[in-house]
Amino acid sequence: LPSTFFLYDFRAPVPKVGVSRREYGLPEEAFVFCAFHKAQKITPESFTLWMEIVHRVPGSVLWFGGLSVGAATNLRARAATLGLDPSRLVFAPREPGYQGRYLVRQKLGDLMLDAVNHNAITTACDALGMGLPLLTLRGFAMSARAGESMVRAAGLPDLVAADREEFVRTAVWLATDRAALHAVKQRLAQNRSTA
Repeated sequence: LPSTFFLYDFRAPVPKVGVSRREYGLPEEAFVFCAFHKAQKITPESFTLWMEIVHRVPGSVLWFGGLSVGAATNLRARAATLGLDPSRLVFAPREPGYQGRYLVRQKLGDLMLDAVNHNAITTACDALGMGLPLLTLRGFAMSARAGESMVRAAGLPDLVAADREEFVRTAVWLATDRAALHAVKQRLAQNRSTA
């Protein structure tokens, strides 16, 4: 991604590994939001925002990266207190970074949701490099602006929300308008191939 503070080489060939939603416990027809963040980045503020989005998109799930059993248990419990069925949270196993399965599984998701106060960095690049769009929220501190830097460098400035309301609104729109999401993914693929 040129013009960012973070160097990432996405030009390596995509690993030839077959993965399926079924083997990761993801519903075949559901909209899959992704939150591939370290546990310490999943603040109550971010999680509540994500739960609002999942609640507004019936049948959708939120897919997390390889978190500990304790973190998964806590997130499921918090989802229940927010009125969301904990089964709508799905947790991927830990898989070695930069190995075939870890990268290719990004293609199983539909939209990655960024964390609010400490954005995704490497995982954002992994997602964008594999064609998974990232929706981020404009922040003020450097740790809360990394996502914006990545998304703009990927040629998707419309996926930088100005506030929480726009973040929720954009996520719900892309989840319910498959043509709009497809257009975003096509733009991301085009920008990747011409970079």
